[in-house]
Amino acid sequence: MVMHYYVDIRPHHKHQVHREGCTIIPSIQYLQYLGMFETSDKAVAMARVVYEHATGCKKCAKPHTAKKTT
Repeated sequence: MVMHYYVDIRPHHKHQVHREGCTIIPSIQYLQYLGMFETSDKAVAMARVVYEHATGCKKCAKPHTAKKTT
């Protein structure tokens, strides 16, 4: 499912990537829109173009892990 993603741009904060609707997303004035992505990994990669140490929010943008097939 494609979702809208944002990065926190406040100075002296971790540049966390949040998905639209996250319960802990900062106010709009502290966000930069990243675009629509299928996974949070892709959104974090886009954020790292500008913010080298950007990470995914622990509540809404956990790293995507593929299921192992046996």
